[in-house]
Amino acid sequence: MTITIANAAGALVRTLKAPAKPGLNRTFWDLHGEKTKAATIRASPIYEEWFEVEEAGKDAPGVGRYAVLEPPGTYTVTLKYAGTQESQPLVILKDPASGGSEQAIATQMQTESGIVADIDDAVTQINSLELVRGQLASLEELSEKDTSLADVKKSSEELSEKLVGIEKQLMQMQTTGRGQDNVRWPVQVAEQLLYLAESVGGSDYAPTASQQEVAQVLHARLAKIRAQVDALLKQDVPAFNERLRARSVHPIISS
Repeated sequence: MTITIANAAGALVRTLKAPAKPGLNRTFWDLHGEKTKAATIRASPIYEEWFEVEEAGKDAPGVGRYAVLEPPGTYTVTLKYAGTQESQPLVILKDPASGGSEQAIATQMQTESGIVADIDDAVTQINSLELVRGQLASLEELSEKDTSLADVKKSSEELSEKLVGIEKQLMQMQTTGRGQDNVRWPVQVAEQLLYLAESVGGSDYAPTASQQEVAQVLHARLAKIRAQVDALLKQDVPAFNERLRARSVHPIISS
């Protein structure tokens, strides 16, 4: 069965799947919304060829996922099963031990929602670039076996270098998730946004002026990177595909 939870504005905040067995069943909601999108790498981290990545991809080692703790308020829980559904209200009360006011929490949610939207935006860009990077890696491997494709290999390496130059602004591309990677290499926009979201959402108080300023800085930086990503996907990749077609090589997919 499916259980959906909507806030007072009617926006869906969480979808749960639960077993549908005869008798009494119990399912828990941890009061968090849906997690942000998952970042998937399609090729080995740069300078880390030993880190194997299968064609299906692997979770980006340094980019986690974040879920907002929903604020106090009235929610609607709807259970759907076998073509029938039933809804009941659910009221989340403010923790009496919390020092923050409901207005402070509302201000926090406004800032946090913007950060979460930016996290999803950054991950979408990462995934688009990684889709191309994985195909370029396969193409370079193929061209190494076929010496007649030396020019294709060169063009592929040039595009890959430009792609990495853009993507490494979005996430730390040397991270493998092992050893001291998380402190050895500086984090980038996606990791910074995740850290900021956890910092803002870690209490029931309104975000500080510094947190709000950092959110604005990262938002502006992300917009500039997005312009670079769009240019690569809409200009450089199609131009590269034309060269592939001229050599009767199947073009790569950019989205």
